[in-house]
Amino acid sequence: MSVEIEIVSKNNDIKGGVTAASFKASKSSANGLYKTYGDCKFDVKHDSKSFVPIQEVTDSLVVTWIEKSLGETRLKAIEKILSTRIKSEVKPTAKSESKK
Repeated sequence: MSVEIEIVSKNNDIKGGVTAASFKASKSSANGLYKTYGDCKFDVKHDSKSFVPIQEVTDSLVVTWIEKSLGETRLKAIEKILSTRIKSEVKPTAKSESKK
């Protein structure tokens, strides 16, 4: 996927579990960087073997959680939104204008 997810902020609970994250999804084009923002909430299971305390949480791990939470369909929708914005804002070149 050509969309990059970057963590803007993380929220954690009193027990040190990450409960939510805000993110920026961006896609580059020859005309610049196009972005949109979103939020995800996470169901923290403090007693689970898979629990990761805040001290060990990396942005990369949170991106993985976000991608899992959004799912393939919603990630593709974000990519489509950004691709559509890129196409709608592309300025015609001199060559493409002369073909009209």
